[in-house]
Amino acid sequence: MYRTLALATLLAPLAACDGLDTPPRQPWSPDFDPLAVTVAPDDLPLPPAECGRVTRWRYTYDARGLRTRAARHTDERMPDRIEERTYDDAGRIVRAQADWEGGYVDVTLERDPDGRIVRRVVDASEPSMRSTAEIVERGETREVIRYSGAVLLLEPFDPITERKWDPFVREAVHDPLIDGDAMIMALVRRIEAGEDIDPLFDPFDVIETRTFDAYGEPLRTEWDLDGDGAPEQIREWNRADPRVNFGAIVLDDYDADGVIDHRTENITDDYGSLIREVKSTGGQVYSDRTLTYDADDVSQILVGETLRLISAEGVESERVTTYAVEDRAHITRIDEDGDGAVDHITTIWRRDDGQRVLKQEDGKADGEVDWQRRHVYDVDGREVYSQRDRDVDGEVDLRWDYGWSAGGRLLHAVSTEPGSARCGGLRR
Repeated sequence: MYRTLALATLLAPLAACDGLDTPPRQPWSPDFDPLAVTVAPDDLPLPPAECGRVTRWRYTYDARGLRTRAARHTDERMPDRIEERTYDDAGRIVRAQADWEGGYVDVTLERDPDGRIVRRVVDASEPSMRSTAEIVERGETREVIRYSGAVLLLEPFDPITERKWDPFVREAVHDPLIDGDAMIMALVRRIEAGEDIDPLFDPFDVIETRTFDAYGEPLRTEWDLDGDGAPEQIREWNRADPRVNFGAIVLDDYDADGVIDHRTENITDDYGSLIREVKSTGGQVYSDRTLTYDADDVSQILVGETLRLISAEGVESERVTTYAVEDRAHITRIDEDGDGAVDHITTIWRRDDGQRVLKQEDGKADGEVDWQRRHVYDVDGREVYSQRDRDVDGEVDLRWDYGWSAGGRLLHAVSTEPGSARCGGLRR
């Protein structure tokens, strides 16, 4: 007994030291109070020499208020990356360019009179990143697209990398016009056939032909991968009701030999919401996903999702996810192995306009926050700054500050690591 007490006495200081090495975590609380509106200067001073990594984006607009230029500065007065955009008379994006030391990318879009993209050309300093896609036929029930290029498309040569980008502009610039799955499968088949090609960079040509029913829903897509006029890959859709996209079964024939290689069955409820998705290959189910909704809410709010996976050897695993809204907190709970115990919790607090105020990750579902990020807005609903605390020690390791003009245009986006309002040059 005495020896046990003596040992405990000797170990007590060590335990105290361990406590000092791992201080208690300091989770943030959601703060919905907005800040007063402030006007940013046109230019920002260089950050002080003792600051860490500071990256500054400076934005320029045309008379219509469309963003035409984004310049990135990394601790220097001269930009090390410049991104530019061009719009048509209707304000639609028709070109996006980026230049940096040792490289460039240039994406050009051509549109029809209705504004729909009919041609997309990517030029880049790396030849393997160049591609061309164009719609050579477009009707109500048939569409034909010709593509030439590599499977990587734009990545990592991206003409839009700025912090705050227009999602509609980005979607248009990144639309390849063609189904990327076909290109990937084409590469896989060519490699399996013994062709000496690089699976990531070697370009190839493909013609994609799509047909639709009288309601505009897809019926069949064919891919001609060698230019002989006959399809080498086919995808078909079968529906319980041809007027709506309910109960669709998608069948993939990867070799156009009449044998179904992959099947996806989507089952929907009376509201048209997906309630089950079953995927199989070679007649064997390998993925079975079930979704549940709030039965008392006609808006069909998703409240749960169960994903069952079956390996080729018949081994099953299950992942259960539930979604809940408690006051302003949107909580996602994940049971990774389907044993009934929650393994991960993500909580996001949102404003009434949907913008997030605070996100916290509880990686072990043990009640301890392991990662957090918060966002602060002004009274006009514009984000003023955000902060990240990677290890929840109360110290900001990354901060983004945003500077707005008197007319509400974003002039600056500044990141600092470690996070510092002083080093960002936009004090809040």
